[in-house]
Amino acid sequence: MRVLLCLKILLLLQFLQIEVHAQQTELDSLRSAVNPAISTMETVEAINELGEQLVMRGEFAEAREWYLLAFQVADRLDEERDQAQFQTLVSLGSLYLSKEKPDSALIMLDQAGYLDVPAESMNTQKNLKAVALQMTGQLVLSSNLYEEAIHVADSLDLEKQLAGLRMNLASVYSSMGEQIEALRNYYDALVFAEDVQDSVLIAITSNNIGNLFNEMEDYDQAEFYLDKSEQISRNIGHQINLRRVFVNKGNLYSGQGRYELAEEYYTEGLNLAEAANDRLAEVRIYYNLARMEAQRGDVARAEEIFQFTLEESVRLGSVEGQYNSAISLGDLEAERNNYGGAARWYARAQSIAEERGYNGLQTESYNKLYEIYKSAGNTTQALQWLERLNELEDSLASEEKLRLQAEYETLFNIRTREQQAEIIEARQQEIQARVNLQQWLIVFAFSLGGFLLVVAFVLNKSNRKVKDVNADLEESNQKIREVNKTVKEQNDELEQVNQVKNKLFAIVAHDLRSPLSSLQSLIYLIREHDLSKAERDNILDSLDQNIQDNSNMMDNLLAWAKAQMNGVQLNKRVFEFSEAAKAVTEQVRFQAENKGISIQTKVVDDLTVKADYDIVKLVLRNLIANAIKFSKENDTITVSAVRTEQYAEVQIIDEGMGIKAEDQSKLFGNEHFTTRGTKNEKGSGLGLNLSKEYIEEHGGELWFESEYKVGTTFFFTLPLADEHSDETDVSDNHSDVEERETVDQTG
Repeated sequence: MRVLLCLKILLLLQFLQIEVHAQQTELDSLRSAVNPAISTMETVEAINELGEQLVMRGEFAEAREWYLLAFQVADRLDEERDQAQFQTLVSLGSLYLSKEKPDSALIMLDQAGYLDVPAESMNTQKNLKAVALQMTGQLVLSSNLYEEAIHVADSLDLEKQLAGLRMNLASVYSSMGEQIEALRNYYDALVFAEDVQDSVLIAITSNNIGNLFNEMEDYDQAEFYLDKSEQISRNIGHQINLRRVFVNKGNLYSGQGRYELAEEYYTEGLNLAEAANDRLAEVRIYYNLARMEAQRGDVARAEEIFQFTLEESVRLGSVEGQYNSAISLGDLEAERNNYGGAARWYARAQSIAEERGYNGLQTESYNKLYEIYKSAGNTTQALQWLERLNELEDSLASEEKLRLQAEYETLFNIRTREQQAEIIEARQQEIQARVNLQQWLIVFAFSLGGFLLVVAFVLNKSNRKVKDVNADLEESNQKIREVNKTVKEQNDELEQVNQVKNKLFAIVAHDLRSPLSSLQSLIYLIREHDLSKAERDNILDSLDQNIQDNSNMMDNLLAWAKAQMNGVQLNKRVFEFSEAAKAVTEQVRFQAENKGISIQTKVVDDLTVKADYDIVKLVLRNLIANAIKFSKENDTITVSAVRTEQYAEVQIIDEGMGIKAEDQSKLFGNEHFTTRGTKNEKGSGLGLNLSKEYIEEHGGELWFESEYKVGTTFFFTLPLADEHSDETDVSDNHSDVEERETVDQTG
């Protein structure tokens, strides 16, 4: 069979030599017909057509040079400059998509989006941009952009464009696992194509539908639509779609175990790819052949082909090809129970995806690494990759929401500027009209010298009107200045509110969500694995630490949210500071013992303050927890309090990591800033800012002194109780306070 296939390839290539020669002749004719010195729209269109032909032949470098030349010609145009530049930027974006460089394509397409072109042309840009977003794994943004383009095409009655957009949207839904939505959009596209008898669109849509049914394991439907696409593609000579049909049929028959038939279709696809000089398509087909070899048990042959596709993908710069080949080689090692080899291949795939920022591929590679380490019994590594997977999924959701928010804000800003420009233009026209009237009156006065008195009267009256107009304009300008001032103040307030909102979203979406995801992962490991006592104790310690961290963070969030909504409201009363210190050290005792840290409390006798008892405990807990976070085993944390003339001065002293000099200015800034502790503990950065705000509301101060790798001391002051304060409050609520300096040791 394989010998016959090789003979078929040689015979087909002989017949295709004439066609290739004809294509080369056409390219040479296009090259000779282009004259870049002639700055016309026709020149730009001719250069772009030449570039498209070169892209179809895979000659990307030369195509790019021609496109850049077309952009230079377009820049010299006047009336049609925007349209010419738009066409060229879109062509460059399409070129980068063909080279699997969606990031570069997005740069070109975003630039095209700023140009003034008809809505129909702009929909082409949206379609390609959605393809680029789909390639980078930003499926939600891609689907939203397709929906927007579909709405525009529908409003302009662009039925053919609408059908093509629905077909592309269906592919996104298929990637998202939304098979019903994918089928609905494919169906709408197919119905339109058959109604207007568009053979090309029928062939492409049927091919996509057949591939989707194959993924859904509905093989009869898949074969029906792929046969239909093959027949139409042969009739109209659509070689690119025919090649894709051959590959999809190979995948269909390979999945059914009909390997000889699958190999025939893969070989026919290779013939067409080689005839078109499309090396990247050849590599993709070889990759599918390797998957088939692995499926039918020839692991050595599969491994050999995967190595080949990996090397060729590196040479061609195909990120997707490198990633898929590395993942497949890892899968082969995993089937052999060679967990170390599988992990190395998966790590290489993860590095490829992470380097290019392909979020969808990163998600898969993280999951592969988690599964292989779990299978190998390495719970520590498995947990780390599971946490990274959870964090990546959370950040992807946040990034897409933020990007959508930014897009909508940009749209509203553009609309606002347009309306302001219309108002300014109307005022300018009004002023110009009045100036024209005055000029006409002056000319009229000189031409009618016999009516000097009448003219003088008219001029005088006109001048008074002009003065009134100027006065009105000055009054309007003053009002505008006042409105601008008000708008600026409101913008400043909105900016502050937006910073508060962003900080809350960042904390809730990342710093609160991630520990909860870690809790879920730890519980999963306990439930699903037969762990040793040491592993179980280690996980239980992590559970307790996470619960304590979440509890502290929730207290801070609730206090912060209350302060943002109602302002800081203090419930001051008189109490012994030693009781608050003792209550907090008891509360964090287990957290300190878990890290082997000692806490000493030194409070002078009869140190009575007048403050909000609960808030003082919140501040103490935040500062002591922060000290524990950055302390090492066998370190000591000291909580001391002394009396000054007007205040009680409290110190929380640790022997931990200290704070770098360049980071000290960030500690109480508006920027969300936090670092990990000595045992990789996370924090929100909210506690210190909240504590500083509460202490200052009491009329005190909060500051710190730190030396990197030596330790940190946080200070804050509280007002002493007045000598005439109600002493019964102290005795009733704090009867257990001893009249002495207390020293409490925890750890």
